[in-house]
Amino acid sequence: MNQPTVLNIARQIAAVILLSLCFAPAASADAGRQAEGRVLVFWATWCGFCKETLKTVDDMQSDNQLSGYKAVAVNLPNDSKNPQAFLQNMGIKLPSAELAKLRDAASGVIGVPWVVMVDADGQVIAGQRAPRSKEQLSAWVGSMDQVHQQLSLLQ
Repeated sequence: MNQPTVLNIARQIAAVILLSLCFAPAASADAGRQAEGRVLVFWATWCGFCKETLKTVDDMQSDNQLSGYKAVAVNLPNDSKNPQAFLQNMGIKLPSAELAKLRDAASGVIGVPWVVMVDADGQVIAGQRAPRSKEQLSAWVGSMDQVHQQLSLLQ
């Protein structure tokens, strides 16, 4: 029996989140072009490193350091009754999304915090455990964006 891969699960989650949130492309000051998609940050209230990551990503988004991508905080199912209020209490301005309807798919995320980049069409570009520093996350997002742009030119 084939087990779903984390990448396939992340693709399913990303597509449902993007469709359900109906985000419009946003302008990016750092690249002078339209946002390509979203950086999804999977998190849980009990995870101390998740809180640090959310603050880092929130700061990066405020400073236009996500290569034109917009971040969304994705709370694990049944973790918090009101994840948006939890984020607001922490001073985080990121929009949030819950995965309550995707419990089976969310169980495939292999750790938190986990970041997934998706393009404007909802296709997963890359995913990994969240880097420890703003510099590492910025470099990862930037390099994955460049790879995605180059691959798009080949199509």
